[in-house]
Formats: sequence, structure tokens, C-alpha cells
Amino acid sequence: GHYRGAAASAPLRVTKLDLSANRLADRAAVELAHALSAEASSLQVLNLNENGIGNEGGAALGRALPSSPGLRRLGLKSNPLGGGAGEALAAGLEGSSVLALSLENSAVPYSCVEAAERLVLANRKRWEEGRPQRSESRRRALETTSEELNRVRAQLAWERAELTATEAQLEEAAAQLYSLRGEIHSREEEDEARLAACQESTRQAELSAREEAEKLAKDRKMWHETLNMKEASLLMAEKAAARARDRMKRANCSTKVEVRSVVAEVEPLREAVLLASAALESANEAACEAEARLTQEALGEQGVSPICDR
Repeated sequence: GHYRGAAASAPLRVTKLDLSANRLADRAAVELAHALSAEASSLQVLNLNENGIGNEGGAALGRALPSSPGLRRLGLKSNPLGGGAGEALAAGLEGSSVLALSLENSAVPYSCVEAAERLVLANRKRWEEGRPQRSESRRRALETTSEELNRVRAQLAWERAELTATEAQLEEAAAQLYSLRGEIHSREEEDEARLAACQESTRQAELSAREEAEKLAKDRKMWHETLNMKEASLLMAEKAAARARDRMKRANCSTKVEVRSVVAEVEPLREAVLLASAALESANEAACEAEARLTQEALGEQGVSPICDR
């Protein structure tokens, strides 16, 4: 189930695994066989001695051997494998690279054990014959790995230099960003101060405009009241003037009659005044002449020439 899927999808990353005397039984052996069959398995030595593995688990391990090219040693002694597991192990050894297989006390038929030993010896012979090739391949692989390592080192050095340059650029950008943030903060504070001043100015202007509007409304009301009063006064004056004109008309009629009578009475008096004025003028001339004579007489007695200035 779930365990099998996990084992099949997760290859073994160890080179040596000793699970002897752990009572694993067939189920665990089957899961280990799936793990051995997974790609990139690096297991070279697997010890499953004394685990109660039977025919099912041993057969699964035998089928997994051809797909486990890295496995070199397999221990299965003291397990009740049986004939089916022995045949599967012998068949699996033919296409594997196993160099040692222990099957003591495993209930495997002698024919299967003999075939297994023969195949293991053949694997060892091929292993020995291929040692120079493997050494050469390993040397070439090491050279290739060394070249690849040098290339990777050069790449890492270049990337490190790029990273250093990038870090310097990031530090410069961070400094610029910090400066820009400070400038933005300062501008925001200035803008807030200007906005507050504008809002206060606007508020004052609105207050002044409201007061001016209220004053204008009061003045307009007062002007209307004054105008109404003046219109009422003008109307009253016009009425009074009309009444006065009527009275003057009536008074003119009576005044003309009175004037005529007064003129008739004053005319004799004017003539009397004219006569009295003439008599007074004559009396003044007589008095002046009398004064002149008296003055002349007085000066004649004193020997002074008379001067008469009327």
C-alpha cells in the first residue's frame, strides 16, 4: 500500500545496510526489493540474515537483482526461503553484479545453491577481467569529474564575483533607496505642513467670507429698511407737500385780498412818509447852514479861515 509506494519512489542512498535479526519477514523484504529496483540506488552491501524471510520475499529480492547494478553482497542465510525463492535468486544472479551471496540454512535446494555459486563465480571473473577497464573508466571519470569540478569552481568564482558586484550594487541601491525614503519623508512632511497651512488659510478665508456675507446680509437688510423708511418718509412728504400746496392755494387766494387792502392802507402812509422825508431834508439843510454860520462867526473872532464841509 502506502509503504510500498514510498519505498518504490525513494531509492536507497546508503552503500551498506545491515538489517540482520530484525524479524522483517516477507512484507519488508518485498518493500526492500522495490527500493533496490529504483533508479539511482547506491546500495552495495545488504545483510538480511535471520529475518524470517520466506518464499515471497526471497523471490522478490531475486527479481530485483538484475535492476540493482550496484549491489555487490547479499546476505540471506538462516531464512526459510524455499525452492521458489532459490530459483528466483539463481535467475536474478545471471544478469546481476553480485559478487557474494550467503544462503546457509535457507532451505534452498542444493541445485539452486550450486547454480547460485556458479553464477557468483562468473560474476567475480567478469569483475576481475573488467578491473582494468573499470580503472581506466574510473580514471577518465575522475579526470572528467576534475575538469567538471574546475569548471564548476571557475563558474563559482565568476558567480561569486558577480554576486560581490551585485551585493555592491544592492548596497548602493539600498543607500539610494534610504536617501530617497528620507527625501520622500521630508517632502511628505513639507506637503503635510503646506496642506495644513492651506487648510487653515482656507478655513480662515471661509470664515472671513462667511462673516463678510453675514455683514453684507445685515447691511442689505439695513439698506432695505432705510430705503423703506425713506420711501415712507418721501410718501409722507409728498402727501404733506400736496396738503401744503392745497393750503398755499387757499392761502394765496386770501393773501391777495389782504395784500390789496394793505396796499390801499399803506399808500396814504407812503405819501405821508415822502412828505415827512422832504421836510426832514429841508430841516437838515437849514441846520447845516445855521451851523456853518455859527462856525464862521466863531473862527472869524479867532482869526482862522473857515472851512465848511457839508
